Amino acid sequence: MSEMKISNIDKKRNYGIDCLRIVSMIMILILHILGQGGVIASAEYSSSKYWCLWLLETFAYCAVNCYALISGYVSYKSKLKLSSLIKLTFTVLFYTILSTVILSKFVDRNFSLGALFRIFIPFGFGNNPYWYFTAYFCLFFFQPYLNILIENINRRQHKKMVLLSITLFSFLPFFMNMDLFNTLSGYSVIWLVQMYILGSYISKYNPMPNFKKTYWFFLYVVSVLAVWGLKLIFEINQDFILDKIYGSENFVTYTSPFILLSGVSLLMLFSKINFNKGACKIISFFAPMAFSVYLIHCAPLVWNFILKNRFSDIALNIPLLMLFVIATAVAIWLICSIIDLIRIYLFKILKTENLVLNLEKNVEKFLNKFL
Repeated sequence: MSEMKISNIDKKRNYGIDCLRIVSMIMILILHILGQGGVIASAEYSSSKYWCLWLLETFAYCAVNCYALISGYVSYKSKLKLSSLIKLTFTVLFYTILSTVILSKFVDRNFSLGALFRIFIPFGFGNNPYWYFTAYFCLFFFQPYLNILIENINRRQHKKMVLLSITLFSFLPFFMNMDLFNTLSGYSVIWLVQMYILGSYISKYNPMPNFKKTYWFFLYVVSVLAVWGLKLIFEINQDFILDKIYGSENFVTYTSPFILLSGVSLLMLFSKINFNKGACKIISFFAPMAFSVYLIHCAPLVWNFILKNRFSDIALNIPLLMLFVIATAVAIWLICSIIDLIRIYLFKILKTENLVLNLEKNVEKFLNKFL
């Protein structure tokens, strides 16, 4: 989330992980085009188009887990600064206010005080597209304590914590088909904490170091096809007793063991990819803007009035439709990245860095006085 200069190529930095940030954000865009954009809903239920689109959906579904895993992978050994959260919050407010000012002139909507409050204070879960920002905002304040824990336990203890986390928050809810510990199927800070712990373990100990990139790619594909295949079988055989117990929707959630495995596989795969200097410059240029792509296209008015059912009327054959969804996701990512580049330079002109540092100083002084 930090802004970096493309001239500074850190040899110790894992550019494969930065590349995964970009790829994950494009995958998130694919999910939103298919879902909020109305592409899947427009396909006839159980038709060939329906199943092909769901295959694309399952290939992209682990993207949010990847983002959460990356947080643990890169942040467990970092000293977190309040200024970074303030910068992120300023960015969120910038895009929510800017999009509201621009789009409110074009959408037919009378804003109540409550609606305005929800737009300008973009916190919340449920149908709020900024749920991840809300969860990360909460996680941020616990990261220093999580980092102390992670740094002071041995590998065996860390491994037990990971296995316990996966068992309680992934396997048990999956096999019992109920949200036992209120993780909201992964839409919560509880799940982000589990991903942070798992991502930190992978970064700290590099498990299974002899497994090659091809193995992790194969495991990713297999786990995705398992999700898709099980969903297909259960939906086609709705009278099947197991469908009444589990339901096909149980397979495609962030907390699903298969989706979790696909996310871990991508993290391991990209962590092993080496890039040349030119590719590293490109990656280091775009990676810091990846989260802003999410903030821009999920701004309340953009989400509800621009993206909603925007692609439901696209009439293409199956291969072209899938290519269209992927190409559109890449195009939106690129456009949003350019927009954020303008925002970065605007913040520099306005010298928001000084404001951020002053706020950080005053907030820390306040907290030290009363805590």
